[in-house]
Parts: sequence; C-alpha cells; structure tokens
Amino acid sequence: MKKRFIAVLLAVLTLLPGGALAAGRAFSDVDDSYGWARDAIEGFAAQGIVDGVGGGRFAPDDPVTREEFAKMLTLSFGMEPAAGGVPAYADVAADRWSYGYVEAARGYLDGYADPSGGKMTFKPETPARREDIAAAIVRILGYRAEDSDAATAAEGFTDYGAISPALRPYVGVAAARGLIEGYADGTFRPQAGITRAEAAVMLYRAVAQAADAQPEADAPKLTVTVCPSSVTEAEVTVSGAVSGQAGTLPSVTVNDKAVSVSPSGKFSVRLTLAPGDNEVVFTARDAAGKAVTETRMIKYTKSKGSLAEGYGYVQSTYRTKDGDGDTAVVIEVWDGSQARELWVKDADIGTEPRQGDIAHYYVYGDGTLDRIGRVANGKLGAVKEWDADTGRIRLFDGTTYRVTNDTFVLYVDTGRHTGADGGAVSEAFADGGGHYNNVFLATEVGEDVDLRVLVVDVNNQWED
Repeated sequence: MKKRFIAVLLAVLTLLPGGALAAGRAFSDVDDSYGWARDAIEGFAAQGIVDGVGGGRFAPDDPVTREEFAKMLTLSFGMEPAAGGVPAYADVAADRWSYGYVEAARGYLDGYADPSGGKMTFKPETPARREDIAAAIVRILGYRAEDSDAATAAEGFTDYGAISPALRPYVGVAAARGLIEGYADGTFRPQAGITRAEAAVMLYRAVAQAADAQPEADAPKLTVTVCPSSVTEAEVTVSGAVSGQAGTLPSVTVNDKAVSVSPSGKFSVRLTLAPGDNEVVFTARDAAGKAVTETRMIKYTKSKGSLAEGYGYVQSTYRTKDGDGDTAVVIEVWDGSQARELWVKDADIGTEPRQGDIAHYYVYGDGTLDRIGRVANGKLGAVKEWDADTGRIRLFDGTTYRVTNDTFVLYVDTGRHTGADGGAVSEAFADGGGHYNNVFLATEVGEDVDLRVLVVDVNNQWED
C-alpha cells in the first residue's frame, strides 16, 4: 500500500490543471467561480479518483454520498479496494459497485450499529456528513486526536454542542490543521452533507499534508539511540542504527569522522567533550549520495566530586589572578596533617580568614572551594599533657581542653616525634574521619616536641 500511496501522491500533486492530462478531463460546469476547487477536481479526475456525471459535467454542488466518499478516500490514499470476503455491512453486498471501496475504508469511515444487535449498516446512498468526513481524514492521516491540543479547536464553533461527542476531537484537529473549515456565521454544521467539490478539496488538502510528511523514498534511515543531553564526564559513548534501500547499508560519520557500521546496521563511537555545549552531528549517506543528518547537543559539566567539611589553621593569605583573570584570594591552611591551598574569588570571600585563624571550610573532591569562614573557638598548639581518664588535653600555652567525640574536632600530626628527653611520642589514633578519640604520650615531652594538634571547640567545652 505504501508504494502505491506514494505513487498517487506524486501523480496528483505534480499535475498541472492546464496540462494535457487535466485538459482532457476538464468539466464544463467547473468554471472560474470554482477556482478554489478546480485544482483538486481536475487533479483527482486525471487520476480516476473522481468521475463526472456525464455530458462533460462534474456537478460540483451535488452532495457526495457515503459510498462515493469511500471510493474517493480509498483511491486518494492508494489503498487497494477489497475483493471477496464476507461483507462487514448488511446493506453493502459483495456485488455492489462500491463494496471494495467501503470495505477498504472500514476503520476510517464509521458504519452504524444496529440497536437490536444485528449486523452493522453503512447507509451507502446517504449523503456523507461533515463530521464523519472530518473524522475519516484525521484517522487516515494518523493524527492522534486525543494527544493534540488542537482537538479543542472544535469548541470555537457556535454549534459545538451539535457535534457528536465522540467526534469532537477529530473535528477540532481537522479544523486546526486546515483540512476542513467552518462557515462565515461561525457554525460547523456537523450533520450537514458536503458537496462533491468540497469533498475533492478536503481530500486534496489531506493528500498534500501526507506528502509533506513522507520521507524521501530512497533516503537512508538514521536513528540515534544513545546520546545524552548532559554529562559530568569528558568521555561519552553515542550510538545509533542505520538502514538503506535494498538491504544496503549507508556510511556513517559523527562530526565528520567515519564510524564503523556493523552488518546489522548498528554503530557506536566514543567522544571527548569540551566543557560546555558540544554539538554532535550524525550523518548517514548512501552510495548515491543521498544523506540524512541529525544534530544533537551534549552539555558537559565537569564533576566537582563530593563535598567534604574541613578545618585548618590559616598560615597565610594572599591575592592573585585566577584562570579567568579574576582576583582570587588564596588561603593556605594546615589541616592537621598537611598544608593545602584554598582558592576563592575575591567577590565571594565574605568574611576573610586571617593568618592565625582557625578556618572552617567545605571543599569539593576536585579542590574547588564551596565556602569558608572563621571559627571563634579553635587553636593550634603542641601537646604537653594528655589525661585519657578525664579526656583533658593541655597545650604548652597552658590552655586546657576537655575532649569528647561530640564536642571537639581534634586533628593531630600523626608522625612519630622525639621529645626533649629523647623519649618517643606515639601516634594518635583516628576514628576514620580525622576525628581523634585518644592521644597517647609514651613519655613526658618537653616544649620542643614537634607534635601539633588542631583543636576546634564545637559546643563550647573549653576549660581555663
């Protein structure tokens, strides 16, 4: 059916009303006053989709019957008239001239249910109603009335209530897409018939819309199956599938680079992205040079990693220019085990920590600083005494702390050091996150011991 349909589209839409074919089938009663319908009537007549009534006349103002419209619908869309089989309708026998067309149009042009439960009827000689024709054309074009906002367009007709409730969405879509029009007085007149000229115009418009929706018959087909719109890694794999005519596979390029295509038509390629928006152009091209292209965008935002909290003794601060040319403040802190540099834009610094302060900061895994501030209660010093029974630690400056798991964050330089008397100072043992539960001194140490601790009082548990 598809090939026949495309052939009909090309034949009808390329006919010129003044050409030889049209001239041979011109009708004496389709004069200049029918200029709005002449192309449709003469184009369809040249294809045998519509016939005259004899004597060189078309009778453009005569009503079109349901069986006549079934023929026009079937032939316009390249469907094969049914042959044989059991008639679906009680009033359209297999030997009736319109039987093949009525059967072919079934599913697009509705019949009538028998209230007593008998076989449906078609009423072939009854004039076709405007609402039935609108629904048939919408269905055959594959428009989904229930999914379209255009379905509400029928509400604009002043006689909206007269449209059969089940057909209102179809009438709305047909009107919104220009397949059928209302009248000057704002009505739709759903139960009214349509003339032969009107039927030709409606189908001509439908065929034109269908033609616009048809892809080039011999163009390769390209489907992009995997291409994320945003990623946090620089490397990404995109993939898709292609097919061509007569079982031949087209070649594929991604951003103008050739990509290998499997015998089943599948392809994939790994791309390296730059930060920001990246355009990815997929192209499938057959041996005849016909190509189809699809463009996608991938936004690459570098992952900063997880956010971690930290404390540190501010050793120095200075200003410099960052990679963007903006003024940045560099804060050098010692976090209990190592020195690190924290960069923050000058405009975002807020309350800037000073040398000697204890800083409280949040930093991402890639080193990007999220925020930083000063801690009021914090100190860096050397341990003089540690009482494991009471949980008190005394620094050489005389400050005493009562250290508990919940009230202090205690960072200790965990290297082994030698005290003034030559005794060894043991390592401190962490609970896994840099929060130290116990500090053990193997011997009494002197003031020159190089065991430093960073103590941050969280809940004001200081002791003098």
